[in-house]
Amino acid sequence: MPRKRLLWQLYPSYLLLTVIAVLAVAWYTSYSLRTFHFHQVSEGIKSRAHLIAQQIANDLAGGDLEKIDRFCKTTGPLSATRITVILPDGRVIGDSDEQIADMNNHADRPEFRDAIATGLGRSERPSDTLGQNMMYLAIPIQSRDSHGAGTPPIEPDKILAVVRTSVPVSAIDDQLRKIYLKIFGIILIVAILAAVVGVHQSKRIKQLEAIRRDFVANVSHELKTPITSIKGFVETLQEGALTDPEQADRFLEIIARHADRLNAIIDDLLSLSRLEEDSEQRALSFEMTLLKPVLTEAIALSKPAAEAKRIRIDLNCSETLAARMNPALLEQAVTNLINNAIKYSTEESRIEIIAEQTGDEMRIAVRDQGCGIAEKYHERIFQRFYVVDKSRSRKLGGTGLGLAIVKHIAQVHNGTVTLESQPGSGSTFTLHLP
Repeated sequence: MPRKRLLWQLYPSYLLLTVIAVLAVAWYTSYSLRTFHFHQVSEGIKSRAHLIAQQIANDLAGGDLEKIDRFCKTTGPLSATRITVILPDGRVIGDSDEQIADMNNHADRPEFRDAIATGLGRSERPSDTLGQNMMYLAIPIQSRDSHGAGTPPIEPDKILAVVRTSVPVSAIDDQLRKIYLKIFGIILIVAILAAVVGVHQSKRIKQLEAIRRDFVANVSHELKTPITSIKGFVETLQEGALTDPEQADRFLEIIARHADRLNAIIDDLLSLSRLEEDSEQRALSFEMTLLKPVLTEAIALSKPAAEAKRIRIDLNCSETLAARMNPALLEQAVTNLINNAIKYSTEESRIEIIAEQTGDEMRIAVRDQGCGIAEKYHERIFQRFYVVDKSRSRKLGGTGLGLAIVKHIAQVHNGTVTLESQPGSGSTFTLHLP
């Protein structure tokens, strides 16, 4: 059974978690917003009820019931609130929306009963008169001689009437619905962005997985080749080749060469590991340093290999040119580039190193007259163990890690490395440092 691609192993679960989180946030936001909004509306109509109670208390005490009804019908539309005044026996004596003669007894209304019993009544229910959902709040009006200091206790025999204020719940829901649409619109955008980012990141854990697999395969291959050769020649020596001094010397020379290659690979892998380790990067020190001495030392380290092929190395760098860098690492990067140029250049050719400041960046270019590299290989040339011609690279003693190290050294300097090359016209590797 074929293995599922890593993208489809990770992305569905990531998307599911995102959707669940978004829905949870949406539900909680909606619930909290509705609760808060209803509380605010309830407190608003409660305040109006108290104001109305103060306005009609004298009229109730004087028995002017017609004035109370007129007050309700005048004040209700102005405050966008339905106002109802109900006597203790349930009779309606004032209403802002309806004619009181047409209204039923309100003694059975839950908010009215609670106001009589506890001093405050709240309910949310359909209105029998208006035929729509309403939020009701009712408070009692007591005779003045029952009022003491502070909040007076509810004395049913002293209650003159109950003032009830109400607003349509549908209006509140309409307002909330508009807010919900905006919230869900924002959440939908966030969910889509999260999904897009998830796809991108999943495609990236896939690219990284492919790179990891290639790396493991390449490491295994690069280490296995010299180990197999060493083992084979050792066995040959054990089987009698030691008796032939000339043959034994040749085999031992090959074994030593493969051992050197193993050592070089391990050293380069350790260098890469240190460059990629965050703690190691934080421990690195960077300072303004003259560039020419660093380049001169890199050339000196590469000089024996250049002289063996009679290759001339020219340096073009100002004496005063300086950059913020780690001198040891930059020297290693330039040395790797020079050695790479030497390996792939013909005898008696020329390598040119040019350092210059352009705008706000420093450029160090290593240009050779070698075989060149086709453009299709440019993107992968800085990957670990990636070489255009494996057999030739191994023959020349390369580990396939030199350019990967150069790339990481550039990155720890917050810079980059680029390549310009065409087959037959040489190559130019350039370090760009801020």
